[in-house]
Amino acid sequence: MTMADHPNYEKVQRALRDHGGLYTIEDIFECLEDGRMQSFAHNDTWVVTEIREYPNGTNLEIIFVAGNMADARVIEEQLIEFCEEQGIDRMVSESTRPGWIRARFPGWKHMSMKFVKEIGHGRRRRRNTEVSH
Repeated sequence: MTMADHPNYEKVQRALRDHGGLYTIEDIFECLEDGRMQSFAHNDTWVVTEIREYPNGTNLEIIFVAGNMADARVIEEQLIEFCEEQGIDRMVSESTRPGWIRARFPGWKHMSMKFVKEIGHGRRRRRNTEVSH
């Protein structure tokens, strides 16, 4: 079975689009392989995360959740345990669909809204880290 044959393939694709199209599924697999991202699963529900360190704390950023609410609640317990083991201060989900908000996962709070202005005209490109003046 290929990823495209998986029952949650379309949910994963939608979740990646909802996250701004910053990653393809191939990017996710590459990041999982080299350890930049983490994978958590229960039944047919899949959560991918990334640890982000900031000067005043460490976040576990939820890249996407694909599956169902009941299994996501089970995975949330895995995420909490992982955070405690890794010394992570908080979990953050920046692109949450309305259904997840209505599900009211205890302890989560709405902190801000994300505004986005596209600059690259939808072209996919790798960031150039060289600075020229």
